[in-house]
Amino acid sequence: MVLLGVSEAKKCGVICRVRDPLRIGNSHALKQCLYEVYPVESTQNADATVFQSENRNRLFSLYGGPSSCEYFGNMIATAKGRDTLVETIAKQLQKSNFQGLDLQCDPTQAHVSQHTYASFIEQLRNSLGNTYVIMVTLHSCQPDLKLIGQLNRCVDYVVINPHVQSSTLSNALSLGLQRHRVLLTTPFPSQLDCPLTGVDHALGETLNHIQQQNLFGAVVQVDQDDVNNVCGEGPYPLLRSVLDRLCRDAECSFRGFVRDTRDCGQYYTCDNG
Repeated sequence: MVLLGVSEAKKCGVICRVRDPLRIGNSHALKQCLYEVYPVESTQNADATVFQSENRNRLFSLYGGPSSCEYFGNMIATAKGRDTLVETIAKQLQKSNFQGLDLQCDPTQAHVSQHTYASFIEQLRNSLGNTYVIMVTLHSCQPDLKLIGQLNRCVDYVVINPHVQSSTLSNALSLGLQRHRVLLTTPFPSQLDCPLTGVDHALGETLNHIQQQNLFGAVVQVDQDDVNNVCGEGPYPLLRSVLDRLCRDAECSFRGFVRDTRDCGQYYTCDNG
């Protein structure tokens, strides 16, 4: 594979979220993840050894529940609040040495207009430049054309949960959201219940959708997987199922040129298969 103007090879489109870093540790299972995503609190409070392994790309996540999203909405509702939040994010990225952030509140959850949300995303990208990854999540928001345009210009990845509101994906794609930015969240058990048959079926449907729609990939909540092989299928059976389906020959599975999401002047291409 040849990367024109960029040193890092294109990887498989699987991003791994981790709510509890101590449950996962420096597991080798995460090495195949394009990015590992941890709550921002873990970058401040966790034992530093958790994040010392080499060659791992990490993002921190911001906001995730109703009260957090309300706080986020209040922050970005004013110019002063947006300035403060952008500055705080930039400082945290520099301090933590993470590669970017995962913003988990959409405009609907934050109770702000799509215009306000889009303005914040634009300001954040302008502040961070192309150095850092910006990933956002659309839960129940039905994006308009202007928001889609801003997402295409300013963010690297857009995460959509098809199990919350299936129309969000179809509406976003119909308005021009670029497929090479889109990841679907995969289902995971709220509590471990062997066998994992029900989850396996829902997971298969999600992976089919990703492949049929030619989307970038999937987001997996790995600490909700069978980390300790309780069910006897080996550790991380759900993550392994995702990797088996989406990452087969992932480093050279396309033809022509694909634009780097962080720099529109750089392109990937496969050379000699």
